[in-house]
Amino acid sequence: MKTPAILTTYRTPIIVTILMVSALFLWAWHRWSDINQTFDRLAHQRVMGLVDAMDGAFAALAEYKPENRTQANNLLKSFISASPISFVELRQGDEAIFSAGGGPRPQNLPTPEGDMTVDGRLLIWRRLHLPGHDPAGQTLLVGFRPPPERPGHPRAITALFITVTIALCFIVASLAAWVMAIRGALLAEQLKAERARREHLEDLGLAAAGLAHETKNPLGIILGLAQQIADQPDQPAQSRQMLIDIIDEADKASARLGGFMTFASRRQPNIAPVDLAALAEKVTQLIKPDLEAAGVVTRIDCPPWPILADEEMLRQVLVNLLLNSLRASRPGDEISVALVRQGETATLMVKDRGAGVPSDLLPKIFKPYVSGDASGHGLGLAIVKRFVEEHGWSVAMESQPGQGATVTIQGVKPAPGRGEGQ
Repeated sequence: MKTPAILTTYRTPIIVTILMVSALFLWAWHRWSDINQTFDRLAHQRVMGLVDAMDGAFAALAEYKPENRTQANNLLKSFISASPISFVELRQGDEAIFSAGGGPRPQNLPTPEGDMTVDGRLLIWRRLHLPGHDPAGQTLLVGFRPPPERPGHPRAITALFITVTIALCFIVASLAAWVMAIRGALLAEQLKAERARREHLEDLGLAAAGLAHETKNPLGIILGLAQQIADQPDQPAQSRQMLIDIIDEADKASARLGGFMTFASRRQPNIAPVDLAALAEKVTQLIKPDLEAAGVVTRIDCPPWPILADEEMLRQVLVNLLLNSLRASRPGDEISVALVRQGETATLMVKDRGAGVPSDLLPKIFKPYVSGDASGHGLGLAIVKRFVEEHGWSVAMESQPGQGATVTIQGVKPAPGRGEGQ
């Protein structure tokens, strides 16, 4: 199974980031354990201090005279109420000789001294030897409220959380910077490769255009010589027909070379205000003989405000689009040229009601040498797309077989101060 390219490209930063995050969480887990153990130890020390205090209190209580014992009992109970202690019980065997506070008291203690948890409460008991009592000793049982208090524990956990969050942010920022650096290097390499590819294509295009130009000159000579021979009155009919065929094929080859040279040539548009309505009328008059021969009419629906474009390139676009629609139209059909304002830009549309474009051909109709007409060169729409994109516009075609086609050019900008409110 092949590794995805993105994982291969960013493998090192991803692995390093995973290791850093793992190390951070391992450290945080150990730190969490240390904090809990520290505060548990402090809490246990505090608890044992309270038990020692109880031990001393009962030792002192046993030395009091009977008339002072009630006062000592009250003081002991006040101490219990002001501490985490839930209850205190002093046992002589199985009999309780002193009890204060409330809480679960086990009847039997498993060992002479120890601790255990009952209903979430900590119980601690130890042996006492009070003066004036059974020499075998007494048992002091102390219960604590659940859970034992751990002052400062929330603050320590909050500090740990803040530290981990800051470290995670640093790791994420480092990963982002690393990825951006790699991405920048990759983009630089891609740009360098693209620049080299474009320079290679430009060299090929220049060489092809030069070859086409040099081929067109001798082709024109062949065309002229064939025409001169065909015009001679003593030529046999069969030879004359062959010369006519030579002339037709030479014309086709010359037209293809001209289209190729137009497609191969690259130049920056000379942007200036252009009256689209007047330009469309001129183009229509230019191809008027072809329109009349095919029985097709045109309709120009352009508002009287100029647009920003290269006039020569826009003229070629209109010629190619109108001729393309003309070849697809039938006698009596109409070809329309319209310009519609859409916010800050305008849309140019050339629409016909001809044969349309097959659905399988439509996605690639603007590619070179793709044509829906057997007699077409396949460069007209490619030239349209080239010129449109060099203006910064976009072009698309919609078509239904047998219902015509609509070419839409979007992004056309009106000339400054013109066409406002139209």
